[in-house]
Amino acid sequence: MPALLLIALLVAAEPPDAGAAPPLIAAGASTPGSIYQPAQTTTSATLALADCLRLAHRQGRRAIQAGEELRLAESALGAARRDYGPQPTATIGAGWSGSGTSPRPGDDQRATVGATQRLPTGGEVGVSATAARNRTAGSTATTSDEVALTARQPLLRGAGPTAWRQPLTAAERALADARRAHLRDRQDISVDTARSFWGLQRRQEEVSQAQAAAQRAAFLREQSEALMAVGKRGADDLFRAETNLLSAQQQALDSVAGFEAAVDALRLDLALAPGTTIAIDQTPPKLLRWIIDAGRAIAAALERRLDLASAAERIDDAERAVVLARDGLWPRLDATGRMAWGGVLDQGANQSVRGPPNWRVGLELDLPLATQHQEFALEQALVARTRARRAAAELRERVVNEILDAIRDLRRAEDSLAIQDRNRIQATRRAEKASLDFQAGTASNRDVVEAQGEVRAAENAWYAALVAYRVSELSLRRATNCLTIDANGAWDESPTPYASVEPK
Repeated sequence: MPALLLIALLVAAEPPDAGAAPPLIAAGASTPGSIYQPAQTTTSATLALADCLRLAHRQGRRAIQAGEELRLAESALGAARRDYGPQPTATIGAGWSGSGTSPRPGDDQRATVGATQRLPTGGEVGVSATAARNRTAGSTATTSDEVALTARQPLLRGAGPTAWRQPLTAAERALADARRAHLRDRQDISVDTARSFWGLQRRQEEVSQAQAAAQRAAFLREQSEALMAVGKRGADDLFRAETNLLSAQQQALDSVAGFEAAVDALRLDLALAPGTTIAIDQTPPKLLRWIIDAGRAIAAALERRLDLASAAERIDDAERAVVLARDGLWPRLDATGRMAWGGVLDQGANQSVRGPPNWRVGLELDLPLATQHQEFALEQALVARTRARRAAAELRERVVNEILDAIRDLRRAEDSLAIQDRNRIQATRRAEKASLDFQAGTASNRDVVEAQGEVRAAENAWYAALVAYRVSELSLRRATNCLTIDANGAWDESPTPYASVEPK
């Protein structure tokens, strides 16, 4: 009678609900409290996706490095701009001289201050003031002062605004590239953080399914043991149930370990303290279904992509490099001018000599007798221009292919999600039928074990398909540069120019 009563209780009992919501799982402790639940620590943080995005953009190492690169480019442009303003100069010098017969060595001191200014024509003007004192060995000292204006203007090589502005243009291009790279980095950080967070949710779901599977396996073992006690099941069923229980316990242990390792990786990405225990919010990814217009998606990408804008600017840079290389083949002909005011004071005779200003104008011609290096530089510039044009055309083709691949990935992920949704429903129905057949004695527990394994696999596959769909949707937004990231790293979920909401 006790055995029959035990059988009745076990058969009437309901197995654990495989579809129940899993408990909030905290990870971060060094030693698990059991094979199912990690131990808790006093320092904890419950993170939703918005929290992870905010932390990744505010204190993540990738975001910090991206910000540093942008600030360096801004500083470089500021330094280049200052080069086009007045450039102050100052020099101070002193020396001593003499011979073996002079009882007292001579000495001289000189100080000069001035400023130079680059001109948009490629020339340069300057002003300087010099004070000097000179005393030769055995004589009295003389002092002199001079104020001078100088000018130099290239007439052939180096003349014109193109050569004059080249350093500033290069710095502006570098800053534009840095800003585009910074925007791209922010998009990548948001997408990668979302992928990691949703992956953690998927692992958390796997832990929940593994725990539920272990509970069902324990229940099945108890049923098999009770039925064997009254002779309704053989030893094979009991051994199979025991093996299934051990396998389920091992899978639960492995899933917890994998979940904790993934949490550690997220903690590192978010620059959280090593002792922080992280609890992952269970809210699943929001499912948004879109109708994608491939033609409009390609048009949006060709209009918005930052790398296409950079490729077009590289063509402009290559064109300018050709102009500068051809300019380098010209001889250097500079017009120069100088006007100076000054005087000399002989301290021994106490005489001061100060005459009218001195001036000089002239031409300086530098004939390039060996031009092989300049000719090679021109050849390099011409090849670089051809390559830049070819690279821009190739990039447009690759962008089109990338958009088509992203659309295919999204559609495949959507179809896979629908398949896995139907699969988990069928797996649940089969598990329910196998359990009823086993209780009725018309099936062995082998069918129950297989059906329960299919339920666990189907639930995990459905969640993985959901994550893959959301990642594919974000990847398409990023590929078309329609992924707008706010200050906290979140993105706008509103429809893009190439998508419309799928009717329910």
